Amino acid sequence: MVQRKAGGYIFRMYENDHPPLHVHVFLDGDDVAKFDLENGRFLELANPRHAGRIRRALAQAGFIEK
Repeated sequence: MVQRKAGGYIFRMYENDHPPLHVHVFLDGDDVAKFDLENGRFLELANPRHAGRIRRALAQAGFIEK
């Protein structure tokens, strides 16, 4: 498992997880999103208000480009 933290979020990528390549996004211990790294979109998003913050944190963590 790869785990990185940024912007108050924890991002986890699990080995041998199903495609597409994605990260699980956690906030305060809750699974709040899954982000598709191959296509640059959310697979799941609990609260759309967090989308911009999650994208910025993904960039800070080095998962996507700014």
